[in-house]
Amino acid sequence: MKTFAILYSALVFSILAASCQPAKNFEKHGGLEIKASFTFFSQDTPDEMLNVIKKRLSHFNKGKVDISFKNNTVSIRIPGLYENEEHRVRVLLESPGAFGIWETFELSEIYPFLEDANRILASLPIIQNETYVVKSTPEDELMENALPDSTITDAYFKKHPLFTYLSIAYRKNMDKQEFIEGPVVGYSLVKDTARINKYLSIEEVKAVLPRNLKLIWSANPVPTESSYMELIAIKLTSMDGKAPMDGQMISNARVSKTNEEIYVINMEMTDEGSRSWKAFTHYNTGRAIAFVIDEKVYSYPWVMHEISEGKSQLNAGFDQVTASDLCSLINSGVLPYPLKIAEIQVIHKP
Repeated sequence: MKTFAILYSALVFSILAASCQPAKNFEKHGGLEIKASFTFFSQDTPDEMLNVIKKRLSHFNKGKVDISFKNNTVSIRIPGLYENEEHRVRVLLESPGAFGIWETFELSEIYPFLEDANRILASLPIIQNETYVVKSTPEDELMENALPDSTITDAYFKKHPLFTYLSIAYRKNMDKQEFIEGPVVGYSLVKDTARINKYLSIEEVKAVLPRNLKLIWSANPVPTESSYMELIAIKLTSMDGKAPMDGQMISNARVSKTNEEIYVINMEMTDEGSRSWKAFTHYNTGRAIAFVIDEKVYSYPWVMHEISEGKSQLNAGFDQVTASDLCSLINSGVLPYPLKIAEIQVIHKP
């Protein structure tokens, strides 16, 4: 125990000594002062947390950030950041940072199970005691094809509770509707996503859905209709439910800008990742895969052919700030323990 105390004191001293320059900058320019805590503490915790935090904040003040630990709390001072960056920093520090590339289902493969889920829901008292609230009809043509109109009645809701709030991804072809190819199950108003999550978490509903099906919302709204989110069908392919490709297989993620002025994330794989990526893309050629960070789907591109070199690109209409922050999450890896911010203070210039 005495040895641990000496090692820990040395670590704190080295952190503080290395951060003298940021401390001077903070005293001169002000910035954000953050107090956070984590629930578990071990001998390795300070090193593990320090490495992750430093990588996540590396693009602020050229990486010159003041970080110190005391027991299970961490104090962080970032020079030059003020009120407009509070939310951004909070997300970076508190996000678990779990990155994965997943296989997906086609909507046509799972629709019969969604019909079963809807039928089960309609038979439950929880639905019979609810009243449907009319929602507005979107102007966008794609959404008009997929979503029911505002004339839906309470009687319709009682019979089709799931499909009232989750509108299946159809397209109109002549006089009939067809499933849209790919893993998008359907669309929902942002405000209704919690309701759908509640429906899908009911034990009787879960019992009729495939065990290897995981439904995850898109990270961002539908580009042409910002009030709606997409629900994506992820396929679980391992007994432990982990992604076939995870962040440990990525050696580096960086931001670049295309000729079309679009920011993208370029990822390079480790040697092991390159081998897994080749096999993964070979098996999934002609199908969509999903890039997921912290249970949110950022992109679901189609695999056109086997990719033998260990490289990939994530393109989801990012702005520069979002792309930079996602790169930081991918490069830093998963937080060893959950981090909860207790306080953020804005310190202005003296």
